[in-house]
Amino acid sequence: MTLQEAIIQSDETNRNSYSFSQKVTWLSRCEAMVKHDVIDAHDGGESIQFSGYDDNTDRNTVLIMPQPYDECYVHWLQAQVYYANDEIDRYNRAMTMFNSIFDQFKGIYKKSHTPKGYGRFRF
Repeated sequence: MTLQEAIIQSDETNRNSYSFSQKVTWLSRCEAMVKHDVIDAHDGGESIQFSGYDDNTDRNTVLIMPQPYDECYVHWLQAQVYYANDEIDRYNRAMTMFNSIFDQFKGIYKKSHTPKGYGRFRF
């Protein structure tokens, strides 16, 4: 899924007046979490580059989480809209969906990638 596809899919199911730029910022925060909490915690994480998204980022940039886990991005964007609108019940539902899929992604990623420091002697 690309940056633009995530935003379009979110907007199709959750009409709102927030700018494309704001949604790029929200996606950048989500990607930073994916990169830091999942990718960088495993060997080879440095091969995936991420320095944040902004208005100059190509809209066709492919996001880190692959299918079928890329649906997380849509739920994340929806949650950010709900939070900004002070719609806490809807925010909680969207975050529950996000966390469920994100946990699945983390589990699959951990099964196929070696955690940093695994098997090394530590004091």
